[in-house]
Amino acid sequence: MTFIRIVLPVLLGMALVLQADDQGEVNQPLPKQTGDSKKKEEKAADTGDAKKEATLTELLADPDIEAVASPSCANTESDCPLGGTKLGEIDKYLDPKTPPQEQRKLVPVVMESVKKLIEKSFQSEPKFESKAGILVHLARYSNDNKKIEGNEWMTCWKGGKHGLDKKALACGPERRLFGTKNVAILFVHLNIAHTAGDWRDLDSANVTYHLIAKAKLPINIQHLLSLLNLVGAGAQAAAVPQRIAIMGAGFADDVPSPSDLTAFATTKQDGKTSQLGSRLAVDNEGFYLWDVSVAVPVNKISLAEYSETNGSVSPKEVNKQSVYGLFNLYPYPVDLKKGGARYLLPRPAIGLGLTGRPGQNFFVGGAWGFPFLQFFVGSGFANTKVPVAGGAAGATVEQYKSRATYGLNIPVLSAIEKVKAAAAAKKK
Repeated sequence: MTFIRIVLPVLLGMALVLQADDQGEVNQPLPKQTGDSKKKEEKAADTGDAKKEATLTELLADPDIEAVASPSCANTESDCPLGGTKLGEIDKYLDPKTPPQEQRKLVPVVMESVKKLIEKSFQSEPKFESKAGILVHLARYSNDNKKIEGNEWMTCWKGGKHGLDKKALACGPERRLFGTKNVAILFVHLNIAHTAGDWRDLDSANVTYHLIAKAKLPINIQHLLSLLNLVGAGAQAAAVPQRIAIMGAGFADDVPSPSDLTAFATTKQDGKTSQLGSRLAVDNEGFYLWDVSVAVPVNKISLAEYSETNGSVSPKEVNKQSVYGLFNLYPYPVDLKKGGARYLLPRPAIGLGLTGRPGQNFFVGGAWGFPFLQFFVGSGFANTKVPVAGGAAGATVEQYKSRATYGLNIPVLSAIEKVKAAAAAKKK
């Protein structure tokens, strides 16, 4: 009974955390860029803090670029998925003349319309049946059709963050996908003037959407390498134009996971290629069963300090002679980049001493805590020489001795900063 009373609440808590994390999608479009955010970006660029954005020429010359989608139909055609879509509400949402309070009221309608359009566009696509990510671009042309005056990207995913619910389709403001190899682009362009002839002959229809997928190391492997680094150191007669909407959709081929994705559209007019609307950068990385950290024994509260910068508690100093490189083993795949649900999970942990011979010092125990305060507790084992009973003088044998060990469990990057700070202080 005691076992049931202890284990059952833990398992129930784990299930609730998993369910909350998997259903944590926020059905809102990406927040529009305000004047303040623009100023922050400009300031970051001036100070060198912002990563330099690639030019269109550089993007088009990238060896990993892939043409994914181009216009396929217009709302004037009966078999187009745009039929039944609330295009008027989407157009109003993108119109810069619409007051912000009215735009906010339109968010649920826009999101529901986008999800229905995704379902209709990809209902016969096998890749959509499994875990998939869809990058959606909504764009509104100005009345003279010379420029895009309102556009917005949003990220949608099929199957939930953990891929547990294959029927679930959600969209949110995160520039994030969750480790999928099936990535699609869907776009809708509105307020396009069309008087006569085939809409495909319009300059506005000469559009191609591209995707660049750059493979990268999984985040837990990056943490592991950082830990190892710590160890080592003209007008016609005016006919009133009809305003139409066009759309297109397509899946990319063999998208690596994890990867950094860049999606953008180009249009070619008068022999000149230019970018259409804004571009979207997406972090495509899934969840993992393990990660590494640094376990620092702390037996006095005075050896810990609080950081006002990130609101966390960490050791004042990190001495490599006494710490462990800790492997945290999670009961199910967790998001190592966002959210704090993983910290609440009691989990087994195995540690290796960062100095001495391999296996000379190791730790077996567990870890638990909160995003701002992480603990570890267990047994630390040290390989020591002890005299041989009844043996010759000076004869010794190696034995492992254990002792209770506890302290703070901190991220690898935080430990590296502490070690660097200590080294810099010694040089002064």
